[in-house]
Amino acid sequence: MPTPIRLQLRTNDPANILGPFIQNYREHLEEGRYKPRHFRRCIAVVVHFGQWLRAEGHAVNSIDETIVGRFLSEHCIPPA
Repeated sequence: MPTPIRLQLRTNDPANILGPFIQNYREHLEEGRYKPRHFRRCIAVVVHFGQWLRAEGHAVNSIDETIVGRFLSEHCIPPA
């Protein structure tokens, strides 16, 4: 039996490069009254992005549109 997606999503990573920003993002989502399923996925994406940034050797202050675009196009979206 496959593991449900909600159990696969990592939403906590204290050592994550984006860790200092995740709590503020959680609060933003809570204030926006997002549905719990959507909320969990949003946090998991931020955690995953932080893991990718660290693996690629990027610092938080180096994040720009190019890096975000690269993460999305090369890492998250499968080639056509």
